[in-house]
Amino acid sequence: MVTYCKRKTKSSLIVLCVVLILTMIIQPKQSFANENEVNQTSEMINTLEKYINAEDNQFEISKIPINVYNEFGKENIDYILNGVADLNSLAQNGEIIITDNETIYETDDTSFDVQGGVNKRINTWWGRKLYMSTASAKTFVRDSTRVANGSTGIAVIAGYFSVGMGAALFGLNAAYYYNLANDVGYRNSGHSRGIILNWTWAGPYWTEKQ
Repeated sequence: MVTYCKRKTKSSLIVLCVVLILTMIIQPKQSFANENEVNQTSEMINTLEKYINAEDNQFEISKIPINVYNEFGKENIDYILNGVADLNSLAQNGEIIITDNETIYETDDTSFDVQGGVNKRINTWWGRKLYMSTASAKTFVRDSTRVANGSTGIAVIAGYFSVGMGAALFGLNAAYYYNLANDVGYRNSGHSRGIILNWTWAGPYWTEKQ
């Protein structure tokens, strides 16, 4: 009996060591892949900017060359363009206003001042810029984690982004929301300025300090 317990303990330690080693090996690769995704998304946004203009409370999209679709993927570009189409619909319904300089704001929001540590949502043609104070970012992390483990609905997260985001957020899985919670929590640590969460219609996002 004693021998069995020792063997069981030894086996458990071996399994634990293997898990720790794999974690150390795999994690950098995952981080590198995420960084590449963010860089590609940023490049896609900069490229598509050339083909999107605002006029008369609507976004107008010029013909996008086939090589752009080939470079960034038709599915990714379609996500962005569908988001732009949704914004046009919201503008037609009077829920948002699109200015000729591509500024977007909700009809009940007349404040454009953004300072460190504040909470504010800025709409863009490619997604949302969500400014969160340190306290709000902590609440966001909690809510994202709850969505990931299924203890609350995605509507909780959609509320942070406001109009037009529900459908895009519902298409994301639990792993996405776990990563989102971890990334926001990491960026929010070690300072009191708050963070900015840049979220695209296609799903990829990046964070920065306010």
